[in-house]
Amino acid sequence: MKKGLAVLLLAALFMVAFTPTPAVLAAFDDEELAEEILALRRQIHDLRKQVIDKLVAAGKLTAEEGEKYKQKLDERFEWQLKHRFEKFEKKGKGKNKELKSKPRQMQEVPG
Repeated sequence: MKKGLAVLLLAALFMVAFTPTPAVLAAFDDEELAEEILALRRQIHDLRKQVIDKLVAAGKLTAEEGEKYKQKLDERFEWQLKHRFEKFEKKGKGKNKELKSKPRQMQEVPG
């Protein structure tokens, strides 16, 4: 009987040790989600480049301008990939709000 209990206990420990936990499953879902989002971001990037090609074909941009814009798009996309699409605050973002909230001082009119 002790041998059967030991086998049962060992089997239970084995199941607990190798059963995926919700955290592991959540990480798997997040990884799949991240891959799907990255694929969508790549599609958006390609569509933006297609828009530039259409503007060049329509004569709204020169070929040189189109290549310049596409190069900038590629550089920005590579930078975003490197930084994992994190959003960084732009310098001076809140400065305009502060300036607008201050009342204007009246200037004296000469004469």
